Amino acid sequence: ESLQDNTVFRKMQKVITKKVLDHLDTVSTEDKERYTKFYQEFGAILREGVASDFDNRERVARLMRFASTRTGVDGEQVSLPEYVERMAEGQEQIYFLTGTDPKAILRDPNLEVFTKRNLEVLLLVDPVDEYMLGQLRSFDEKDIVSVDSAELKLPENAQQEEGSDDTEQKGDADQAADGPGFERLLELFSEALGERVREVRRSERLTSSACCLVNAEGTMSTTMQRVLRMNTPDFEMGKMILEVNPQSDFIRRLSAICVNPQNADFIRTCGLQLHSNAMITAGLAPDPNEMAARVQDFMLQLAGSRSAIATE
Repeated sequence: ESLQDNTVFRKMQKVITKKVLDHLDTVSTEDKERYTKFYQEFGAILREGVASDFDNRERVARLMRFASTRTGVDGEQVSLPEYVERMAEGQEQIYFLTGTDPKAILRDPNLEVFTKRNLEVLLLVDPVDEYMLGQLRSFDEKDIVSVDSAELKLPENAQQEEGSDDTEQKGDADQAADGPGFERLLELFSEALGERVREVRRSERLTSSACCLVNAEGTMSTTMQRVLRMNTPDFEMGKMILEVNPQSDFIRRLSAICVNPQNADFIRTCGLQLHSNAMITAGLAPDPNEMAARVQDFMLQLAGSRSAIATE
């Protein structure tokens, strides 16, 4: 300890750290294959520098590598400078998504709008990566934001996938959302869910799924909260926001039948089930007994609408 407090030792430490980072920076640029092998072996140690070495935080961040939607979970990993260099016009944030299953992470409904608009998202399969990005907060003056965060900002103009009808669909969604049926739908969902959610609102990030759960501003991603809950029994997850997609065929149908007050209870029940579905998709566990009873009731209603008489 007395040695570490020595001024000469601290100067040596800074010089050695600088030389090591200079060397790694050179290797990562000139010999990517060699650096990839190094990062696979020692990346977990290297990235700790983001949290432990404030003076070199930015330099260490440049050396971190991530999978992304551009290269795939098993494809070539990308650096933050590479990501920033190919960001879409008007994009103000660096997007990431955390998940424990490398394959399932690509099926997350929060990715739908990014796929539709050809926006790259970093894929973090190790929660430690999210912790390090949380310590970093921003890179190259770009905020680092989870795709399931309420703080998400999408660029107004981004390249669409080839063959995309996004503009037309957005117009249809606006028309559906402007109607009284959709607003009433949100009210009924909110009544049914009560204190289970922070808010029920229209989604700007979904293109096909009916609903998804997002985290309120200032909270960690769902995956990080889930990890903390497993390791800290007293940890309470924050209330999430249920976003509803007016483009979904199912939501359009529910919005249409909202005009009949007799359908209110049915729509509330649908809201409860959609919330449970969104929890499962997010890796959370809804009440199994409540959900099973609700699904059985739905099946009973469907069975009751079918005839026992065979017709050709």
